[in-house]
Amino acid sequence: EEIFWRSFLLRFITKPDFLSLKVGEFSTSALLIGSAIFGFSHPEWLPAVIFGLAISLWLKYTESLFACIVVHLVTNLALGIWVVTQRDWVFW
Repeated sequence: EEIFWRSFLLRFITKPDFLSLKVGEFSTSALLIGSAIFGFSHPEWLPAVIFGLAISLWLKYTESLFACIVVHLVTNLALGIWVVTQRDWVFW
């Protein structure tokens, strides 16, 4: 997901010649549009929009796609642990 959403889409919305931009370089409109699309592609759309905003800003701050992959991995792991231990299957 990070390669598509954070590496490609944010830069492509900013500038169709996205390879001319470095990872983490994107416009405010790309941040808002990309986070909205990311959010609405998930069943729990509001937390996903917020997560999309947060992780995109983290990308801008760190300029590291790997850092975003780790954040996403840890978030999904925590959610998975919650779902299994609480038997709250609605999140899966």
